[in-house]
Amino acid sequence: MKTFKQYLITEAAKANTHLTHLEELVLKQGKQGYDTARKFLIDLLNHLETNSGRVGTTVKWDGAPAMFVGINPVNGKFFVGTKSIFNINPKFNYTDQDVELNHGNAPGLADKLKKALKYLPELGIKNILQGDFMFDDSSLKIEDIDGVKHLTFKPNTIKYAVEVDSDLGKKMAQSKFGIIFHTEYDDLGGGAKFGVKVDNLNKSNDVWYDDAFFKDDTGVVTLTKDETDQIKNILNLVEEIPVNYESLPLDLINIYTNVEIKQGEYLKDAENSYNTFVNFIKNRKEKEILKRKTEAGQKKISETYDSLLSNIQKEKTNIVNLFKISKHLSEAKQIFINKYNNAVYKTKHFIDGEDGTLKVSSPEGYVAIDRDGNAVKLVDRLEFSRANFMAGKPGDEEFYVNNPPIFNTGEGTRLQMHPPGRKKLGSFNEMFKIINEFEDAESLPKTVIIYPGRFHPFHKGHAAVYNKIKEKFPTADVFITTSDKQEPNKSPFSFEEKKIMMQSAGVDPNDIKQSTTTYSVGGKIAPNQALEGYDLEKTKVIFAGGERDVGRFPDDYLNNPDTPLHFYRDNENLKFASQDKKLNAYLMKVPTVQYDVLGEPTGGATDIRNKYKNSDEKTRRDIIMDLYGSMDEEVKRIFDNKLV
Repeated sequence: MKTFKQYLITEAAKANTHLTHLEELVLKQGKQGYDTARKFLIDLLNHLETNSGRVGTTVKWDGAPAMFVGINPVNGKFFVGTKSIFNINPKFNYTDQDVELNHGNAPGLADKLKKALKYLPELGIKNILQGDFMFDDSSLKIEDIDGVKHLTFKPNTIKYAVEVDSDLGKKMAQSKFGIIFHTEYDDLGGGAKFGVKVDNLNKSNDVWYDDAFFKDDTGVVTLTKDETDQIKNILNLVEEIPVNYESLPLDLINIYTNVEIKQGEYLKDAENSYNTFVNFIKNRKEKEILKRKTEAGQKKISETYDSLLSNIQKEKTNIVNLFKISKHLSEAKQIFINKYNNAVYKTKHFIDGEDGTLKVSSPEGYVAIDRDGNAVKLVDRLEFSRANFMAGKPGDEEFYVNNPPIFNTGEGTRLQMHPPGRKKLGSFNEMFKIINEFEDAESLPKTVIIYPGRFHPFHKGHAAVYNKIKEKFPTADVFITTSDKQEPNKSPFSFEEKKIMMQSAGVDPNDIKQSTTTYSVGGKIAPNQALEGYDLEKTKVIFAGGERDVGRFPDDYLNNPDTPLHFYRDNENLKFASQDKKLNAYLMKVPTVQYDVLGEPTGGATDIRNKYKNSDEKTRRDIIMDLYGSMDEEVKRIFDNKLV
């Protein structure tokens, strides 16, 4: 039988962490995607014509963040988590302490997860449910809308409003936590099952919850004859448009269409969109060439893109026809969206207008689910996807692949910024980073923070310190450094073994560097990979460590004019050793993060190694779980080889 972690890894692609828009299916999957989209439209048509059929619909609530809650079948414990439970090394939260360790770098998220841990066990969830956070008692507000008092909450882009005196308003007002459940996991071998019935959950005064199934308060929502004919005509029309999908650059085409969405259009004119797509590829080519520093590298990129552009020219007819099909599928989808929007909702919906006022809106969209468990999004993308882009929400990572961030590689810190006027989008190990392009970037101070240590072993307490450093210094390059030095009993682990532990604890492998020594700086500043390529005259280097670790730096190297960097020991502030020195480094004390191992506060590394060595097999597995938040078999093999 698979462990829960093995299941999560092998089934992650099936999890409801990202749904595809109906009209995007053909752009992502070619002919197969077209067939799927067409089948959904036919099933929806049959469903609304006869109020039956193979497809159902759920409302797409605009909540955030997505939460996974329920019972871990491996240990029978209740947990809460985010999409990070689908990481190779998943992050489960059983206690507030786990939340702080796993998500402490994002205080707002951590607060919501702690409240979920406090209140959701009351519901008696037996399996695993996925839902969207809607509100807590700190985010509910009372506002006057058209002379009527409403409870309002805005978990993401849409602001929801419910009349205070309504039954729904009264229930929400007494609740401390609100969540919409939409996906469940009953069978660990079966992936996500879209659509959740919440009738079997316990009632709770502390929690307002609901499922996402579409509820028509106006009676049966049916299509008029004109609407039915319009959809059928579109289905017949797209069937007659020929496309050979075999040689199309579908990944780039899909990225490009998201650029149009951001600009408030979607394939309005297929010929014009094709020409703009070609220019988009040419601009991408120029950006990639500028990244290459050697003539050979630039030539290779140029040749690759020239070949791509030549193929795009050959495939012009197919690409234009593909754009037409996707546009027509979007038009058919919109008929269903408008029909669902005509139903009466107990909640009112608004989005922020460009003049700072609230604009009356519809629900974010819907999810169509067939009897086989397949699902697609039905969303008015020109309204909501563009609103998400404008709000700074990283709703489509591919957009940022198209507009790659600019890195100051080689000379100093990576400029990890955020769009002007927007909140920081900071979470550890994000798939992409949003970066401003400053014309004077080269003149900005560079900061590198090195968190060194022996790390025998590295564990989630160290990872929590690393995350807190990244939170405190969001524009700095943060590295963990450790040596390959090994001594029996005292320092049993190699650099590569410690690197595996670091990755198990959630550290970005790009931030892990090897040093020849851990604390001695000497003439080469603890020679390690972390400082390679940096112009030290333009770089501030901060060595971070606990009080004991900071004390391990030899006094001989503090403020010594013969060392390449001049150190200033200060536990509270970072100061220049003296204003006339060009080269500066600093020592900074960081707090130690405590957590429990086998139900007791963890001791030092020696205590951890001794506990593991003297324990039985089951207890050793528990120790690995406590040290890394999940059962990592590779880390356990390392412990067994070196400690047992």
